[in-house]
Amino acid sequence: MSSIAVAHIVTGLQIGGLERVVLNLARGFDRRRWRIMVVCLQDSGPFSAELEQLGVNVIALGGRPGMSWRLARRLVDVLRQENVDIIHTHNPAPHFHGILAALLAGVSVRVHTKHGRNYPDDRKKVLLNRVLSWFTDVIVPVSDNAAEVALKIEKVNPRKVRRIWNGVDVALYAPRGKRQEESSKSTSPLAPCPLPLAPCPLPLAPSAPVIGTVARLSPEKDQKTMLAAFKIVLEEWERGKRQGASATVGTAGPAVRLGNINDSGALGEHALPHSDQSPVSGLRSQVSTKRPRLVVIGDGPCLSELQNEANRLGIAGQVDFLGMRSDIPSLLPHFSLFTLSSVTEGISMTILEAMACGVPVVATDVGGNREIVQPPACGLIVPARDPQALAAAYLELLRNPARRAQMGAAARQRVVEHFSLETMCRQYAELYEELLQRSSNPSSLRSLCLCGKINKPTTHE
Repeated sequence: MSSIAVAHIVTGLQIGGLERVVLNLARGFDRRRWRIMVVCLQDSGPFSAELEQLGVNVIALGGRPGMSWRLARRLVDVLRQENVDIIHTHNPAPHFHGILAALLAGVSVRVHTKHGRNYPDDRKKVLLNRVLSWFTDVIVPVSDNAAEVALKIEKVNPRKVRRIWNGVDVALYAPRGKRQEESSKSTSPLAPCPLPLAPCPLPLAPSAPVIGTVARLSPEKDQKTMLAAFKIVLEEWERGKRQGASATVGTAGPAVRLGNINDSGALGEHALPHSDQSPVSGLRSQVSTKRPRLVVIGDGPCLSELQNEANRLGIAGQVDFLGMRSDIPSLLPHFSLFTLSSVTEGISMTILEAMACGVPVVATDVGGNREIVQPPACGLIVPARDPQALAAAYLELLRNPARRAQMGAAARQRVVEHFSLETMCRQYAELYEELLQRSSNPSSLRSLCLCGKINKPTTHE
């Protein structure tokens, strides 16, 4: 049986969640059945080397941002030269160019993954997404939140919408002590080679509480709010230490809203200026008295601005900007909690990776975050752009190691059951097979299109 050629169309291969999904799909598909390639509309990026090591053909078209007829024509040439049977586009610009090129090249199966909400307030982009869906076999939102946008705002045909959650390698991303054990037990071709468990590579004092994040340092991630929240944490931590194990938080300075858990798992918002329920009351007896640290892993256009902000807030001594790291699976299990302060998300790969490592999550109530975390089972969810609420959530978990451990175990179980790499790859492979069966024979259809006998491929309802 000849292999089926699948072309993933992306903007580029920079470090990010979307790009990691593409990398994971390339890793997880059976090469005897599928010939995977990745076409970058612009330049490639750091992930291209990893893909090429897997034997995946990476083609960079070197285009510029925006919609371009010339770029679409170049993509047509690639699809024809590579005899592509399926195009799989990721996010709006690749969707536009990919669908246009697929129609011209006669590619019979067209799949689009919707990695986020994609500008639901922009009427022109909503209309464009709706029109593109007419020529797309299946739209795959990565979250129920993204699916809601596709159905209710973009008015995509419900029969064309199929939600598939992102997945992570649960053998590679595992709690301390389980990573090597699960790698050696797994018979999956996705499992990594067993790796020794190294000591914590972070520049931390033993037993120091660690709030960690892994993200691109860019405006939509809103790490300024995270820094402001961490400043509050340090202030309350020091106040609790000064007042002793039985002291309350709010006897001096501004009160902090304590995050009591309501029925939905979100944090309530009420100040406790003189309460024994203080977030840091009894910290000496419950957790390490060492000051918490904030570990920031990632790079991006806001790095210098965030470093300056940490200096301005007077917290730079407790914040570690580690830049890009290749050992994230080894780092995550050392976090006391994982955090994202984003103002927009799809399904966050880094949240899933942290949860797979048994780390509880504090994240903002955007995109699919609530959907993943299911508060209060696996972590806490707070409003975006609210440093007080974020700080209260941090303190809520830092003061309660037993609760963190319970949340972490639940987080690991949830990812293993619903967000594994194998589950994601199986669902996409089943989708591809279904669409291939609905279409005519891919090779013969492409030949007819190239001969001018068919000017548009079949559509599937």
